Amino acid sequence: AQFSRRRVSGASFAEGEITSARLGFAELEEQARSKALLQEIATSTQLLTQEADLLQQEVTNELNELKVATGFAETMVSAISAQTLLEQSIQAEQIAGAGAALGEFINLGFEPREESSFFGGF
Repeated sequence: AQFSRRRVSGASFAEGEITSARLGFAELEEQARSKALLQEIATSTQLLTQEADLLQQEVTNELNELKVATGFAETMVSAISAQTLLEQSIQAEQIAGAGAALGEFINLGFEPREESSFFGGF
């Protein structure tokens, strides 16, 4: 009977050791999975951060290109405006000069004469 009890006790002890080993293995497996998940999250976070940095740099580059294009466009508009004002000024001077010349021409052709010289002094 004692031998039977020892066998039962021994079997229980062995089962306890096996269960303990299984629990220890399960715990190690869970720790390894948790560590792998944390590493995956860290790697994903790093990749997302790098991608966000690249996108931000692309947007910054595009904005800088737009600033350059806007500056060029503003320069062109200023140059065109200056050219237009110059052309308007030249046209105004030409019109004024033509008007003065026409006025002189009209005055030359129709200068008033004295009646006495036209009618022989009468």
